[in-house]
Amino acid sequence: MEGVEDEEGEQIEHPEEIDWRGCYLPDSLKDSVLFTRSQLLSLINRKRELDEERVNLDKAFNEYKRDHNQKKKEIKENEKVRSERMKEYNERQMLRFGNLVELDNLEVSGSSAVVLDLQNKFHKTEKKCIHMVEEADGELEKTQRDLTNSIKNNTNLLNLIRQLGEEQLDLNKKLDSTNKAIFVDENDEVKKNIMEEKEKLKKLLEIQAKEIETLKTEINLYKKKGGHIYTKVTTNRRVANLNQ
Repeated sequence: MEGVEDEEGEQIEHPEEIDWRGCYLPDSLKDSVLFTRSQLLSLINRKRELDEERVNLDKAFNEYKRDHNQKKKEIKENEKVRSERMKEYNERQMLRFGNLVELDNLEVSGSSAVVLDLQNKFHKTEKKCIHMVEEADGELEKTQRDLTNSIKNNTNLLNLIRQLGEEQLDLNKKLDSTNKAIFVDENDEVKKNIMEEKEKLKKLLEIQAKEIETLKTEINLYKKKGGHIYTKVTTNRRVANLNQ
């Protein structure tokens, strides 16, 4: 009993040690492999690592199989599309050439009649466009010249209107002074001359008013044509020679 208690006590003191009771050595070790305890533990760990690697490899293989099947499906669909395109291409060649023609042979043989015709049309269209651009530039220059002349004419007309307005004011002053003189002067001959002068001034005023209306009409016509009226006029410019 004491021995048993000692063994049990020893087991209690060293629980991590393996209990080898019931194990025995065979009579011959020629068919056996001997390991030390550390080597056995290393082998067990290595087996566990290999098991984990195998699980990971199985997962990777399954994913590869799924990708492979997906790629095969895509290749099959692309091949179907390629076959349809090839069939359509061959049909177009048959309609155009009457038989199947290699593209390399077409490139070696040079430009086709259709290509040459398109090139000629392109060159004709290009020349026509260049000619149209040149004509448009000419029309633009002509329009600019007309606009400059219209501006000059408008300026001259505005100067003339200003001059006629000043003359009209002067004639109005003279007419007013003449009216006053009629009631002051009692000489009939003088009154007669004054009345005649008054009638002349009235006619002159009517003529100038008509000229001003005519000039306004011309200015409106220039505006309708797209011209611009510049009201800033140099006061020193005189256009008295326009009436000559």
